[in-house]
This record gives sequence, C-alpha cells and structure tokens, in this order.
Amino acid sequence: MSEQNDRSEIQNVGERHALALPIELEEGAPPHLARTAMAIVSGLVIMLLVWASIASIRELSVATGEIAPHGSTRQAAHFEGGIVNEVFVGPGDTVRAGQPIVELKKESGGGEFARASARRAGLAMRAERLEAQAAERTPDFSQWQSEWPDLVIEQKALFEAASATHEAKMAAVIAGEASAQAEVERMLAEHKSESELLNLANEQLAIQEKLIVDGFTSKQKYLDARASVSSAQARAAAAKSRLAQAREANETAKAERVGLEAEYKTALAEERSQVVSELAELEKPFASLRDRSDRLIVRAPIAGVVNTVTVDGAGDVVRPGEVVAEITPVGAELFAEVRVKPKDIGHITPGQKTELSVTTFDPNRYGKLSGVVSHISPDSFKDEKSDEAYYIAYIALDNQAIGNGRNKRMLSSGMEVRAEIVTQRRTVMQYILKPVARSLDHAFTER
Repeated sequence: MSEQNDRSEIQNVGERHALALPIELEEGAPPHLARTAMAIVSGLVIMLLVWASIASIRELSVATGEIAPHGSTRQAAHFEGGIVNEVFVGPGDTVRAGQPIVELKKESGGGEFARASARRAGLAMRAERLEAQAAERTPDFSQWQSEWPDLVIEQKALFEAASATHEAKMAAVIAGEASAQAEVERMLAEHKSESELLNLANEQLAIQEKLIVDGFTSKQKYLDARASVSSAQARAAAAKSRLAQAREANETAKAERVGLEAEYKTALAEERSQVVSELAELEKPFASLRDRSDRLIVRAPIAGVVNTVTVDGAGDVVRPGEVVAEITPVGAELFAEVRVKPKDIGHITPGQKTELSVTTFDPNRYGKLSGVVSHISPDSFKDEKSDEAYYIAYIALDNQAIGNGRNKRMLSSGMEVRAEIVTQRRTVMQYILKPVARSLDHAFTER
C-alpha cells in the first residue's frame, strides 16, 4: 500500500512539473531548434548593436533665410531733394549702370545752372571772336551752334560789325598813306625836274661867263643867265622842301596805320584777357552747378534689377538724401543668407556642408540645393519685430539653378530658403545612449 502511494505521489509531481513547462517542450519539440532560434536572435541583436555603433546619422541645424546676390543691394538717392518731373523705371525693370531712374524739375536747381551755362558759353564765344579778330580769321562757333544758336548769331554779328569798323578805319588810314606816298613820288619828280633845270641854268651861266670874258656876248644876256640860275635854285630849294614835307607826311601816315593796328590788337588782347579771367572765375562755381544739375537726374549706380521705387510720378517731393530706388546687382553670383539661432551658432563653422530647400519649388520635384558655409557674421543682430537675436550664416551655392532638365529653374534674389546645416555626425548608439549619459551626468549630485 505504501509503494502504491509513493508511485501515485511521484506521478502527481510529474504531472505538476509537466504543466509548468512551455507548450513547445511539453509537446516534445527538439531542444536544438530552440537553441538555433536563440542563436539567430542573439546574432541579430549583436548585428544591430554593431550597426548602431558604426552607422552614423547627420546632426542638423535648421535655419531660414533668402537668396541674395554677391554684393549688397545699392540705393539711388538724391542729395539736395526736389520735385519729381518724371519717373523712368518701375520695380522689376532691368537697368544698366548710369541709366536715368528719376528726373527732378529744373526749378529744383537747374535754373542757376542754365544761367551759368549761358554766361559761360557767351564768354567762351566772345574769347573765340576776339582771338579770330586779332588773327584776322573767321571765328569757329561750331561747338556752340547746336546748343546756343542765338548766342552764335549775336557773336557773328559783333564780329562782322567790329571787323567792318576796323576795316573802315584801316581803309581811311591806308588811303591817307597812299596819298602821302603819291605826294612823295610827285615831289620827287618835281625836285628832279627842278634840279635838272638848275643844272641847265648853271651850264648856260658858265657859257655866258666865258663869252662875256671873250667879248662875244652882251652883259644883258650874262645877267639874264645869272637870274635864271638864281630862279632855278629857288625853285629847286622849294621842291626839295616840299619833298621833305611829303616824306614826313608819308611817315606820319605809316605810323598812324601801324599805331592803329597795334592799338586795335592791344585792345583785343586786353578784352580777351579780361574774358579769359572771367571764364576762370566762373569755372569753379559752374562745375558745382553742373554737378548739381547733373544730379537732377538720379541714375542707377550699378547694372541690375530695380527692387523698389519710392516715388510714384511727377509732382512727388523727394526730401534731401531720400532713397528713390533700390537696385539688386545683375549677373552677380548668388548665395544664401540664413538666420542662425544663438543656441546653434556654436556648432556652425565655415566649410560645413548644407542642403537647402527653396520654398517656391517643391523639393520632391525640383530637389534641393547643396552648398557650403563660407563665413558667419561676427556679431548677432536683433529682429525688429520679434526682438529675437540671430546670427547670419553665408552659404556658397554649388549651383545657380535648381532642378534638372525640364525642371531646371534659375535662382533669383529674394527667394526664401530653408537650410539644413550638417553640424556633425553621430552614431545611432550615441543617440540611443544620450539620455542615459545625460542621466549619469546628473546622477549622484543631489544632496
């Protein structure tokens, strides 16, 4: 009976032990399958740990900003200000360097320049006229003909009048000189004739003297011969005196002509010297007025695209120093200018690779841009609206366009971008253990 109870108790213990075993063991599954499964799972876990220790993922700093040209936007302003006469361009227009943007009315400063220009042109033409008169040539007013036709006509008239007056005076003097020369020549002929008559009278007297000595002539004829000599001497002397007077008159006429010519040229030289002096005195204020007048037309400082125009049209008032237009350089290399939060700035350095999404282009269709951080602003800025601080990171782009083939689109200034700056790489294991490490850093530090 005792043996039977023992066997029954052993059977009950075996049944209870069988109930505690897993079903697979209870069903009698081979033990090597379990070991195989456990090995596979262990291998996968080990492989996962190895992969987590080796595989790295990017740590990103996200910043937003916009595309900007290499070279800041330039402003076109007017120093003195004035009233708008005409606006030549509008936002979005492409302009070349020096192209007119806005013109102010001449009442804003052009009146004084116009008067100074007229006076300067008049003085310059006057100097040319005086020089031409002195050189006895026709003045050349061609450089002023198109802009100052009335002044040219006036100076031509003055030249002709002055030339005519001078020529008339010279003609009278020359006529007097010619008359005096003619008188000299007439007196020379008369003196010559009287001298010849005197010589004949002297010869006749000499013959009469011989004849009267020999007694072949009468005393009356001898006395008549002497009277003829005396008369001839008187006429020759008178002719000589008149010749001297004629020569003196001729020299006086020549001196008068030379003196008139010298006086004329001296007067021209003095007047021209005064004109040149006035021109020199006018040059400095004229240059200032010309510069001011030139500034009545506000011109584009660079070639580019007009971003904004602050005046609408004629009649608008431009204050001194006011900006009338902003121009973005055209053809300049584009880069991304993004705002980085102060908490991220310590992890960003030049040379870090960056991926950028242009908000106006779907990244799934056009893709992303790649670039490199070129430099970072040395100091922070503050947003005027939110009062939040930020740094500026400048990202050099690998391409000036986004997309490929038919989806290729050129970038332009002002497009908004979202930049993902790769600050560093970490393994998956480091990310997994980061909370544990952080907890350990703070462990055992409490009181």
